[in-house]
Amino acid sequence: MGKKLVYGILAGAAIGAAVSLMNRETREKAVQKVTNLKTDTQYYYYNRDELKQKATEKFSKLQGIVEMVMENKDYYLEKIAEFRETPKLTEEVKIAKEVTNQGVDDVKKAEDVIHL
Repeated sequence: MGKKLVYGILAGAAIGAAVSLMNRETREKAVQKVTNLKTDTQYYYYNRDELKQKATEKFSKLQGIVEMVMENKDYYLEKIAEFRETPKLTEEVKIAKEVTNQGVDDVKKAEDVIHL
């Protein structure tokens, strides 16, 4: 059964890729992404020091964001606990929304850092 599942997943992925590439816009985007990947790979192959420096900078930024999120996690958890205990739903929904938006912003910053 395990082999059939794997083959089914691979066949489904291949069929999905083939169907999506029937769309001209999707094909063009895929070709552009492959071209960009090739160009970046060639550039960093010859400029390894720059790649190392960029990776180090991105890791440092990501580490700072993770530390910031960890520092704020108690605040987030506290606000969630307050939300559950307070009957003032409207006010608490606004607070929860602010907390969630801050968390989403932190995640977006992490995504920006991860992308070289």
